[in-house]
Formats: sequence, C-alpha cells, structure tokens
Amino acid sequence: MNLNINSGSREQILKDLTFYQLEIWDALSDMVFFVDNNFTVQIWNRRAEKELGWKVAEAVGKNIWDIVRPEPVRISLKDALKKAFRHGTWQGDAIVYHKNNSKKYANLRLQLIYNSEKEITGGVIVCEDLTQQKNNQQILAKSQAQFKALVQNSSDMITIVKADGTQIYISATIETHLGIKASRTYKKSIFERVHPDDLPAVLSHFSKVLKEPEIPVSLELRYKNIKNEYVYLSCIATNRLNDKNIEGIIINAHDITENKKAETLLRNSEARFKALVQHSSDVIIVLNADGTRSYVSPAVSRVLGRNPEDMIGKNAFEDVHPDDIEQVKEKFRKLLQNAGGSSTFFFRHKVNEQILYIDSIGTNLLYDEQVRGIILNVRNVTDSYLAEEKVRQKINTSLTHSPDIFVLINEYGYRTYVSPSIEKVLGWRPEQLVGTLGTEYVHPDDIESAIAIFHQSLRDPDTPLKLELRIPKPDQSYVWLECIVTNRLRDANVKSIIFNCRDVTDNKLYVEKLRRSKEKFEALVTHSPDVILILLFDGTTTYVSPSSKIVLGRIPEELTGKYATEYVHPDDFEVTHQLLINSLKNPDILYRHELRFLHSSGNYIWLECIVNNCLKNPSVEGIIVNCWDISDRKMGV
Repeated sequence: MNLNINSGSREQILKDLTFYQLEIWDALSDMVFFVDNNFTVQIWNRRAEKELGWKVAEAVGKNIWDIVRPEPVRISLKDALKKAFRHGTWQGDAIVYHKNNSKKYANLRLQLIYNSEKEITGGVIVCEDLTQQKNNQQILAKSQAQFKALVQNSSDMITIVKADGTQIYISATIETHLGIKASRTYKKSIFERVHPDDLPAVLSHFSKVLKEPEIPVSLELRYKNIKNEYVYLSCIATNRLNDKNIEGIIINAHDITENKKAETLLRNSEARFKALVQHSSDVIIVLNADGTRSYVSPAVSRVLGRNPEDMIGKNAFEDVHPDDIEQVKEKFRKLLQNAGGSSTFFFRHKVNEQILYIDSIGTNLLYDEQVRGIILNVRNVTDSYLAEEKVRQKINTSLTHSPDIFVLINEYGYRTYVSPSIEKVLGWRPEQLVGTLGTEYVHPDDIESAIAIFHQSLRDPDTPLKLELRIPKPDQSYVWLECIVTNRLRDANVKSIIFNCRDVTDNKLYVEKLRRSKEKFEALVTHSPDVILILLFDGTTTYVSPSSKIVLGRIPEELTGKYATEYVHPDDFEVTHQLLINSLKNPDILYRHELRFLHSSGNYIWLECIVNNCLKNPSVEGIIVNCWDISDRKMGV
C-alpha cells in the first residue's frame, strides 16, 4: 500500500534516535516497528524478532503488510488507516501473523511521524501481545466448563440444600438415575420423596449435619423415583453453609439399588443352600549485578502502585515474599552466569500490606555497554491468577466432598488430573499420580482389563463403560475400585477420558464371602448320596441335585420342570400323590414314604423319601424331597 506522501528514511529515523533509546526499545516486552511513508519497515526490535519469527535483517526493507499482515478486529484496515490519517494515531485490537502463518492476538498502536512542514514521513507501531491473555481467558472458561462436565458426568447425584432441606441446586444426573427433571425438584424439600420408614433416621442424620459443619455424614435410604418406585441411595452430606462459595449442605447420592438387589439375591442364595449365596503493559526494571535497581519505568505507578523514584537504588529482593525469596535468588544467580540469556520469574510481591502475583522475564545484558544491567519485564498477573485459583478451589471443594475419585486421562493414557478425594480413599496425594501412566499403581492382574476398557472407550466416545480394578495404598494393601469410564476427548472443554471411581472393597469382600459360603453348601449338596428335589405346591420340580445322575440315571435337566410323580410306578402313584397333598395340609409334619421309580435303564428301583413342606420358608419356597436308593434292602427282604 503506497500513501503517496513525502518519504522518510531509515537514516533520518536512526539519526533522530539515541543509541540508548534503541537499546531500551529492544528490551521492551512489546513489539515495536518503525516504518516509512510506504509502510516499509525501517526498525524492528528484538521482541518483534522473537514473537513474529522475522529476523531484523529479514524484516527491514519489507512492507509491514507483507510480513505482519495486521487485521483489525472491530473495524476494517481501511477504516483504521483513515482514523490514523485524520487524528495522527489509531489504537485497537488486531490479529497479526507469525512468519510460520500462526495467528497472534495483539493490541496495535499506530503513531504517525511528521516533519517540520507537518508532512507525514513515517510512523511507529507498538504491538502488545495479547495472546497469553486470550489463552488465560480460554483456560478459565475451560476450567469452568470442565467442572460442569465433571459434575454432569459423575455417577453421583449432587444436590445442595438449605438448612431447612430446600433444594437450591440439583445436578442433571438426577434425571438419569431417578427420571426426575431437576426443575421439578428445585426449591422443594429433599425429604418429600424419602421412604416413610427411613424419614426418622434421615431427619436425625440431617440434624447431626447441621450441628457438625465440614464433617461428612453418611446414610443409606430409600427414595422415590418418577415411577413412584423406591430406589436405594447411599448418601454423604457435608455442611458447607458457612462456605460463601456454596452456602448450603452438599449431598452426594449414589444409586445402590442394584448392589442391594445383588446382596439380597446372594443372601437368599446362601440361605437356600443352607436349607438345602508504559506503551507496554509491563513494568521495565534494570537491575545491577547485586540486585539493586538502576532504572524503573513510570508504568510501575499504574501496574504496582509505586513511585519509580522510591524504588531506584534499592534491592529488588527486599519486596519479594519470604516464601519465594530462595527460588528467586537461585534463578537470579543462574541468570548472572548466562550472558545474553533469559529466565522467567513468578513470585509474590509485597506492596505495603498487599500481596501481588508477578510474572516477569529477565534478560542478562550486563555485557552490553549501553545497558550494563539485567532488564526485567514485570507484569502484574494477580487478577488472572486469583481467578484461576478460585476456579481450581471451586472444583477441588466440590470434588473433595464427593466419595468418588475423579481421574482425567489423556488420549496417550497419562493422568492429567486426580481429585483430592484420592488421599482419603487410597492415601496418595493427587500430585503423586498426575503425570503417571494410567496402568501405573494398578494390580498386575487387572492391567489387561484396564487397557481393554481404555481402548474400548476410544472406539465408543461418550459411552459409559464399567471397570473394576485394584489400586494399592502406600502400605501395599489393595483397594477395589468400581469405575465408570467415559470418553470426552471430543469435548473441547474436557479433552480427556473421565474415570469416576468408587471404593467397593467392603462390598467385594462381602460378596466373596457369600460366594464361598454358597459354593460350600452347593458342594455339600452335590456330593451327597441322596437325591434332593424341590417342588412347587402343584408338584412341579424346580430343583434336582446332581446326584440324580448316579441314583436315578437321569440328569437334573431331564427332571426339572416335570411333575414329581411322572416316573413313579403306577401302583405307587395314588399313595404318593396323596402324601404330597397331606404335606400341603400339614406343613409341620415330616412324611416318610417308599416308592418305585423308573430308572433310565428301564427298570424300577426302590426309593425311600422324606417329604418336608418348606413353602413358607422364603429361602426355599418349595417342598423338599430327600430320596435314597433302598433297592438292595428291598430285594433282600
């Protein structure tokens, strides 16, 4: 683009600038370009070289539109130039381009340069890099979205209630588990759907929660779903009424109905077999080798609220927070040994009684005759740091009071986040596991299944998968975890595979105990020389012990579902039938009976049977018939 005005020259611009000024501009954290009237680059500072990838020798002599290609965000480039020519200056946000064509967000300030005849001879462009600021905003938005996604993908129902039990927050997962829309229960009492028999205990526990802030209280109860059916919930309530971020009682509820059913089935099974389981937004400071300040830019008044004159000549380390002083001094010592090198410093800065969070870049120019110091570009990042910290604390606060462990794993299988609750459940601190491979800290026998579920989640995004595995504690004892694995890699706010894990060790041990007990009684029945049958009230056979193969020559499946009298000798049928009727009428009497039964060989064998009516026994719900072969005895008579 040609402005068709009198040309300036690089020589004239350089003539008007002192060498010291050029060095200071080179040390600025902002990019600075001097252009002539054709917008041809005449001066290109070091920051521009670093941020945009063009060496000074490459940039000088090229048109600014060809290398930086600025694109104003809110107005067109043409309108921006019109304003600059009208007012002598223009400032606004724009997108600029790196040499490799990557985009950067920046704030551009164009100041035109005039000669004595008030003709435009060129201009200076100061470009403040806003990319990090944009990234910080995106990080905050992502953290908030990630917190929301974690709650939405939790296997728990999360509810926050007031001191009177009124619900003021209900997670969307309530609809998944109970079929109830969150909007239908908002501002309604949490006690409305509690089973009447459980309400006294619930109110008692709730009263305890009110009296003991911060202490989790657990309880199991029955709760009515949308179908007016009761489901079992395992709840943990934590009083956070005094927490300004929550101002309520957090209730984490987990549907344990299936576990309850499984426990009931196992108990019934066990019982059955027992019976039978400046222009810069930065402050520029020049330090001597001993850490004393030789220069402080005026921006320090705006950024740090301090007077530059009061800081010059004083040691910079005096204002560093005591907890940060050693790491700052160590980095400074290393920088002194690296002529021309740079180093980043993040520390807390004391201003009167206020603590500011400072992010700075130090460059060692002690060897430079014009500078003879270490230049610090200092930026106050207090607001963004505290905003990020608030989000982190909100996530950790919510997840700390969840009995579940939340783990985020990236597409390469490494843990990128572990919730604080892991320390309560397993004894590990989150930072001990973050960065480790997902198969580390997993029992060797469970690694194969864990890898299989990981790969399946990659194939089936957004589909919850169940995984059970063992994780060691620091003392090398193992804890069983039940995990719900959901691939949210495609979610821009999460970009992870979420593992929602719960300690099921006690349940595992209990189920194993019941299983062994069941196997024990099954073995007793299986190896008994007697044939054991269980009949319904109409005489239909529902169970036949394996010994039927040896005694009767018939496998259990051949007899199950048939009437017990089907293979009884015709001469014994009426007596046997009447005996079963008598057993129904007199359940407390044991009946002994001899009969002939058709063996699979085609011959009848003599059986002696004992009939016991256990229809009212909930563990059996049938008539138990014990039979044994007495053919030898009968033949000997």
